[in-house]
Amino acid sequence: MDECAVSLFADTTFHFAAHRPETTETLVNALVLDPELPAAHALQGFINVLQGRAGPALRACEISARLDKAIQGRRATAFEIRLCESLRLAAGGQWRGAADRLEAADAARPDLLSFKLAHALRFMAGDQAGMLHASARALRTWDESAPGYGFVLGCHAFVLGESGESSAAERMARQALAHQPDDVWAQHALAHVFETGGRLVEGIAWLEQTRSSWSHANNFRFHMSWHLALLHLTLGRQAKVLELYDREIYPQPSSDFRDIANAISLLWRLRQDGVDVGDRLAVLAEGARQRIGDTQLVFASLHDLLALLAFGDAKGARQLIDRLRLCAASPSDQGRVARDIGIPLAEALESAHAAGMIGAEFGRLTGRMQQLGGSHAQRDVFLRTLIGFAADAGAKSLAQKLLAFRHTIRSQDRFSRAVLARLHPHSQTFELKAHAVA
Repeated sequence: MDECAVSLFADTTFHFAAHRPETTETLVNALVLDPELPAAHALQGFINVLQGRAGPALRACEISARLDKAIQGRRATAFEIRLCESLRLAAGGQWRGAADRLEAADAARPDLLSFKLAHALRFMAGDQAGMLHASARALRTWDESAPGYGFVLGCHAFVLGESGESSAAERMARQALAHQPDDVWAQHALAHVFETGGRLVEGIAWLEQTRSSWSHANNFRFHMSWHLALLHLTLGRQAKVLELYDREIYPQPSSDFRDIANAISLLWRLRQDGVDVGDRLAVLAEGARQRIGDTQLVFASLHDLLALLAFGDAKGARQLIDRLRLCAASPSDQGRVARDIGIPLAEALESAHAAGMIGAEFGRLTGRMQQLGGSHAQRDVFLRTLIGFAADAGAKSLAQKLLAFRHTIRSQDRFSRAVLARLHPHSQTFELKAHAVA
């Protein structure tokens, strides 16, 4: 085993944990020095899985098959074997099972790479309880002297925020940044605290002050700019949001589902505000049409559905839902997600958008949305949409029920007040109550 390759792979692990663009370069260089380094091949496979697309998933399967064969001919470590076994599960669509295997370390303290990979898989799989359990367990076995300790704190901060523990999340995120000042995931956790808590001006100031740190991340910097745009949008600064969209959020076409979800969900929100977004949605809808058959990640497919609906492509929307039905027949984790929430939500959005048909299932969808993966902030675009459709149809009781659910996640905001004003145009009670809470 080449010691220089091992050292480069250690650098790669740090870059991966920090969401740094150097990850790919150092990984490739490690493999140049040692073309048979199992952990490096495994990380290559996981990076493909985490792209949430069918093509990269196929490449992950190919990497896994080659790695399984190669590792049989060498004396592999327990770490290497665990990575290979978990990659085989992840490439096969068993993301939660892969995370379980990654976390089943024989040592008392899990390694940083396994921990971060498992956290990423559970995030995509919508396994909030698993993320919380894993990070809490890791903090019981790690100490401040351990390399990467700040990254573990950052992961725990994020899931605390998603679990409704905003104060604890803020404390943990700031502690994480004290250990690892450029941990973009901890910065991300704090951005969520500002947004859900309605601390808009403070959040904007903080994101601008820390821009020099997170702007050097990989494409995660686009997502941080997306959070900045959400804060401006809630303040009603639509022109600023469009400026951020063009300059920082979607400055050029991308195939990464995260970049696409940022773009589609932000433009959809602007349209809800009555803003003309020009031909920006046409570009996204064209991309969505090309991805109709790719249901590797239901979360991504539902964002594509929004783009198709916004552009008026009813045929494309129906084709996408039909492909979700095929996905639902799969034994993979995402097959279950498609059955439980993907198809019901897609059909509800399609029927409400096309014909204003509002069903009782709207209220039942909210409790299952977490299965889609992502964060509360990302899934809020679907919740806002259901609320908007219910309000449009004059379904006051349903709209208020959905608003009440939304307010268990975030403080009342400009969107909430606008909906309440539509539902009760002749009453000041709801307006005053909403302002008092915000």
